[in-house]
Amino acid sequence: SICDDENGDGRDEVVVGDSAEDSLGVDLLMGPLSGTYLVPDAAEALVLRARLHQMGGDGDAARADVERVLGRQPEHAAALEMRGLLAADRGDYAAAELAFRRVLNSTEASTAEQAEGLFGLGRMYRKSGAFVKAAAVDEKFLKQFPDDQQVPDVLLDLGRTLRAMGAYRLAISRFYSVINSTLKIPAGG
Repeated sequence: SICDDENGDGRDEVVVGDSAEDSLGVDLLMGPLSGTYLVPDAAEALVLRARLHQMGGDGDAARADVERVLGRQPEHAAALEMRGLLAADRGDYAAAELAFRRVLNSTEASTAEQAEGLFGLGRMYRKSGAFVKAAAVDEKFLKQFPDDQQVPDVLLDLGRTLRAMGAYRLAISRFYSVINSTLKIPAGG
């Protein structure tokens, strides 16, 4: 749970423990927040708990955690990205796009957070059926983040998007790119 400054160091405390009550077997941050801000660990833990709630199918609890963070830190990139994912899950693509674009336009977002925002935006466009936009975002991702660990996923999404658009030869080439990017065959064979 998040506790008031119990040890006198000026920071709220974050306590994580096991709980049989939680459907995912993890009890993260059950308890009230105090003060007008969240310490970084508390904000990150709330976003993590939101991800766990999303994976467990509890969108309402996930949204509550995300909004709790954004209520105190409106530009928190991970919370904005999670807001976008949750909005896309419920079919609110306008809200999802807004959240992902806020991550991309943030001067405080790290390179990894920018990559996550662009990845989420591409997936949201594909899910909404905006295939041309999805392909453009995926291509932009590949140009901006060529060494990111999500490149194989982006290539796979791009191949699926191109296939849905009827560009079968391009789709096949992207599927081969997925294979090549994940095999890492040593030089000389």
